[in-house]
Amino acid sequence: MRRPGVIATIALALSTTVTVVATAATPTVESRILASTKVNSLPSGLTPSLADIHNKGYFGFTGGSMVRAACDPYDYPEQATKPVPCIIGDKTATRTVVLWGDSNAGNWMPLFDSVFLTLKYRVAVFTFPGCSAPFVTASKSGPFVSSKAATCNTFHSKLGAEVRSLSPVAIFGVSGAAFLTKTPVLEQQWTAGWKSAFDAMTVGAPSTKRYVIGTSPIMPQDVPKCLALRSKSIQLCGITTAKSNYPSIIARDAKVASTAKATLVPVAQWFCQNGICPPVMGSILIYADLDHTTKTFVAELVNPWLSYLRSKGF
Repeated sequence: MRRPGVIATIALALSTTVTVVATAATPTVESRILASTKVNSLPSGLTPSLADIHNKGYFGFTGGSMVRAACDPYDYPEQATKPVPCIIGDKTATRTVVLWGDSNAGNWMPLFDSVFLTLKYRVAVFTFPGCSAPFVTASKSGPFVSSKAATCNTFHSKLGAEVRSLSPVAIFGVSGAAFLTKTPVLEQQWTAGWKSAFDAMTVGAPSTKRYVIGTSPIMPQDVPKCLALRSKSIQLCGITTAKSNYPSIIARDAKVASTAKATLVPVAQWFCQNGICPPVMGSILIYADLDHTTKTFVAELVNPWLSYLRSKGF
C-alpha cells in the first residue's frame, strides 16, 4: 500500500524549496537539481553534447537503445502474440523482477541493469513504445492513441501469461506523461487499466510485489533543439510545474498505485525542485528529446534507487 508520506514528498518537489543536507563531496540528486533550477546559461562540457545528439540522433543516447530485435514488438509486431522480454541485470540470477511499459520503460533500462546486477536479480523487460503500461484499449485516434493500436491491444492480452510464466518476485510498471486523462471517465479507465494489468500478471501469485514507477516530466519542446537556440535562457527549455499538467499526473500516479494495491516509487524529486523541472543537471543533459532521458542522467540515479530498493527488502 502507498505510504502516507509519499504525496507530501512529491508536493515538496513540485512546489517548494527542499532543504537538502549533503556534504560537498556527495551532493544528492535533489540538491543538484535544485542548483540547476537557478542556472540560465548552457553549461560548458554538456554530456551528451548537443552536437552529438544532432549528428548521431537522440535514440542511441537513451535507454531504449538497449532493446534488441528479439524483444521488440514495435518493430517486430509478430512478437505481440507471444511477448519476449529483454533480459538485463544479473542474467544468471534465480530471482526475477519484471519491468514493463511504453518507451518510458526504456528510460529506466540502464538503471535497472545496473542496480539489479548489484542486487543479484535477473530483470525481464517488456517494453512497447507508444503502448501504455495500463491495459486500456488503444486506438489510432482517441485518448489512448497508438500508431500500432491493434498490435498494442494484442500485446496487452498476451502479456499477463508471459509475465506469470517467469514467476517474478516483483513487477514494476511505468508509462509516459504523453498519455493524458482529461476527464474523470478517462482517468477512471486509466486507473482501472493499471489494476487490470497488475492483476493479469499476478494471478495465483498474491505475494508478488507491485510497483508503479512515478511518471517523469514531458517537456513542451525537443530539449536539445531548444537549448541550441536558447543557450542564455535554458530554463525556457524546461517546465514550471504550476504552468503544466505535471502535478495532476503525479496525483494520478498516486491514485493508480492505491487502486492497484501497488507501491508508488516517486521520481519527481529527481527531476523537479522548487516548482521547476530544469533541462540539465549541472553539465548533464537530462532529456534527449521531449521525455526520453539520457543514459548519462539515469546513471546518476543508481545510488538513490539502490537505497530505495534495499529499504524494500531487495
